[in-house]
Amino acid sequence: MSKENMGFFFKIYPDGRLISIIRDPRNWFPSAARHGSKKYSDLKKALTQWNKNALSMLKNKDKYKHRIIIISFEDLIQNIEPVMRSLADFLNIEFDDILLVPTFNKFPMVANTSFRAEEAGIVDSTIFRYKTLTHEELDIIDKMTRDNYKEVLNKADRAG
Repeated sequence: MSKENMGFFFKIYPDGRLISIIRDPRNWFPSAARHGSKKYSDLKKALTQWNKNALSMLKNKDKYKHRIIIISFEDLIQNIEPVMRSLADFLNIEFDDILLVPTFNKFPMVANTSFRAEEAGIVDSTIFRYKTLTHEELDIIDKMTRDNYKEVLNKADRAG
């Protein structure tokens, strides 16, 4: 998401498109922290990284406009068909029902999650990860990310 990398990407792929997915930081942090990386073990440091990525999305959207789409992770989970129809339009591809199922080369995939996932498909519980956090953690997340999150959601392609 760095400025230099985006410049290289669009120079190499003049017709390229970028899909950025913004996740509610209250649901993102429990997942990130469980991946075992020291990078996300400290809440405030992790949120600093989340904010950096959110600001990069905003800068890239402002600079490259129609070549970037921002999608809410929660919209993708809760409103998959409208989101995938919007993505198909953005990518100028024909919508197919297979887009409603997480796949790799048309084979159903189990979610890449730090929480338990045994079956292929959408994992609805990802939008409730915030329930694993304390009130104090939720307050810190809100204070550190609220403004950036709202701003990114305002630029996001909202479904439903």
